[in-house]
Amino acid sequence: MWSDWRVMVSAHHVLNVLLACSFLVFKLTPVVCEYVFHGPEPCELSDNESKLLFFVAVVIWAKTKKTGQRGLLPYLSTTYTYMKLLNLVLWFYSDPVKGIIYLVLATMAYVWFPEPVSSAPEKVTYFSYQELEEQLTTQRNTTFFVCFFATWFPSSVNFANVFSRLSGSYVELDNLSSSPFTRSRRVTCLFILHPSYALDNFVFGKVDVTRHPDAAQKYRISTSSFSRQLPTVVLFDGGQEVTRRPGFDEKGRLVPFTFTQDNVVAAFDLNNVYQKCKDELPRFRKIEAKKTK
Repeated sequence: MWSDWRVMVSAHHVLNVLLACSFLVFKLTPVVCEYVFHGPEPCELSDNESKLLFFVAVVIWAKTKKTGQRGLLPYLSTTYTYMKLLNLVLWFYSDPVKGIIYLVLATMAYVWFPEPVSSAPEKVTYFSYQELEEQLTTQRNTTFFVCFFATWFPSSVNFANVFSRLSGSYVELDNLSSSPFTRSRRVTCLFILHPSYALDNFVFGKVDVTRHPDAAQKYRISTSSFSRQLPTVVLFDGGQEVTRRPGFDEKGRLVPFTFTQDNVVAAFDLNNVYQKCKDELPRFRKIEAKKTK
């Protein structure tokens, strides 16, 4: 949680907070509102504006509840998206020129100040659809752990840091001040090194389904703005799909999945998969060495 608050001071989050609150700030700030808005009551929200705000608040609540998002950053990412859309509508409703100015500013902030990514060293290979299919066909002795994502979808952005941490070793600061085993108050924290799951024969990969829609079509992944399949993570072994999340039940209905790090490790049994690949690593390297000769 502390790391989330440190990320909040980045330009991305500061600008998104300003953009998400811009209409309300200008509308409800005395003196300023009289210059920006015109009408008999320029500094009060109209009935339609109030209804739109309430509607968006309900949408944000329903969206976060449905996706099972936890933590500050995933919630904020969803809030930014819907609040900026609301602000765009309100500014256009007030004055089309102001709406265009807001759209330009929001676009510039999106392009120049993207969401901060994990600083952990990642071992992720980015595949096109053709490259992934080629690897699955030719590298039968390699296990692939592939994330199908869209850069514009909040859940995909939120999961990016988790996937990065799983692929590469990282250091986590663990607070021990409340631990019964900590007798001295001088020792308040512990640096825990989490090893990488990625190996030469256990490859972490990502496919952008926006740029490669053929991948989404083959693996039955919906890419609509209301999709509950982004991201979709699939484990391939021997070139065949073994496990995917979110998956489908016996009746073909989608089963929602919460993409926390613990849930991913448990659902895909990553510890045992890693150990299996590690045991087979010497044989894998011998085979690869023969191919290069």
